[in-house]
Amino acid sequence: MAECRWCGKKGFLLQTNADGICRACEAQIHTESLDHARTVWECVQLLDDPSNNRRALSACDELLAEAKALLRFEERGITVINPPAAQLLEKYSKKRDQIVVAWLTQDADSALAEAKLAATARGATGKANKVLLGIREAKRNLLTDRSALDALERKVEQFIHHTQLNSYLEAADKAEFKGNLKKAIDQYQEALYFLRRDDVDDVTQQEEIRRLEAKIEELQEKA
Repeated sequence: MAECRWCGKKGFLLQTNADGICRACEAQIHTESLDHARTVWECVQLLDDPSNNRRALSACDELLAEAKALLRFEERGITVINPPAAQLLEKYSKKRDQIVVAWLTQDADSALAEAKLAATARGATGKANKVLLGIREAKRNLLTDRSALDALERKVEQFIHHTQLNSYLEAADKAEFKGNLKKAIDQYQEALYFLRRDDVDDVTQQEEIRRLEAKIEELQEKA
C-alpha cells in the first residue's frame, strides 16, 4: 500500500512519484520549493560582489532562511535543490561569519585610527570601548566559529590597555618635568595600581611593574 511521505495519505490506489509523494503534494511542493530555490540563487548572485558588506550580509541571511525552508523537504527524503539545502546551510553559515569578521575588522581598524587622534585618553578609550562592545555582540551571533573574532577582540583590548596606561605615565612624566613630585608620584602609583589590577598576567608585565616601583621609590626619596 502506497503512502505519501509528505501528507501521510495511504491507499492501494494512491499514486506516488520517485520521492514517495502523491500527486496533490507533488504540485504543492514543486511550487513552494521553486520559489525558495529561486530566492536562494538570487542571493548567491548577490554574494558574488563582496564590496558591499551590508548587502552581502543581508543576502546571506535571506539565503539561510530559504535554505532552512527547503531543509524540511530534504528531512522527509524529498529532493528539491542541488546542492542540497543542508550543504547550502553549512557553506553559507561559514560565509556569513566571514562577512561579519571582515566587516568588523574593517570598522575596528577605522575606529582605532580615529581613536588615536582623540584629544584625550578618555575620548580614545570611549571610542575603542564601543568597538569592543560591537565585537562581543557579534561573537554571540556567529554561526560557526565564535573564536574567529578573538584576535580582533584582543587587539582592541590591548589598545585600550595601552592608551589608559600611557595616560598615567604621560601625566606623571609631565608633573615630574614641572617639579611637581607629589603629583608625579600619584600618577606613577595610578599606573602601578592599573597594572596590578588589570586582566593581564603580572608575569608578562613584571619589567614595567619593577620600573614603576623603582621610579616611585626614587621620587619619594627626593620629595
